[in-house]
Amino acid sequence: MINLPRPDKYIGFETQPDTATTGDKTVTLVAVWADNSVQKYQVPYKVFSVNWIKPKIEADIKTQTVTEGQNTNSNSLDSRNINSTNDEANYVMNKVNQY
Repeated sequence: MINLPRPDKYIGFETQPDTATTGDKTVTLVAVWADNSVQKYQVPYKVFSVNWIKPKIEADIKTQTVTEGQNTNSNSLDSRNINSTNDEANYVMNKVNQY
């Protein structure tokens, strides 16, 4: 609600925003002022579906040697090099599941 003055009584949606289907949408925002005047604003928004991508992580265990009584070498796995992408035309977000 950037650049809108703050009403003294109420601000809310005339109807709940539709998030059941993807695409470009518009919702009506209602502001009620202290003098009971009502102002309505049309607010555009986009709804995307989200595909969670599991990063493919491979490890070469041939190079690891574990000797009884000794600690293993520390290994760290990182998926920061895998980027999330958005398909704006089809309203699809591809996000990397890093957990």
